[in-house]
Amino acid sequence: MDLSSPGTRQIIAFSFSAFDVQYTASRFTKEKQMKDSTNDRVKGKLHETKGKIKEKVGRLTDNPGLQADGQDEKFAGKIQKTIGKVEKVLEK
Repeated sequence: MDLSSPGTRQIIAFSFSAFDVQYTASRFTKEKQMKDSTNDRVKGKLHETKGKIKEKVGRLTDNPGLQADGQDEKFAGKIQKTIGKVEKVLEK
């Protein structure tokens, strides 16, 4: 893999930005105790975003396995977000 090519730099940038978002969210959850519903929605959004990135990287690199993993993770994130929304309704 040529790390100097523009496509590779974009993939690495996507990976780091996804890590930054996840790290920031985990720091936030440790500092301030969020409700379970909010926590599920935040984690669901992170998984959804990570899945979208994996899916795009899989398309760019012509890697159907990575693309499928991304679709699965994106779907799991949507489910987790929905669970968070349901929990919020039930809290009231």
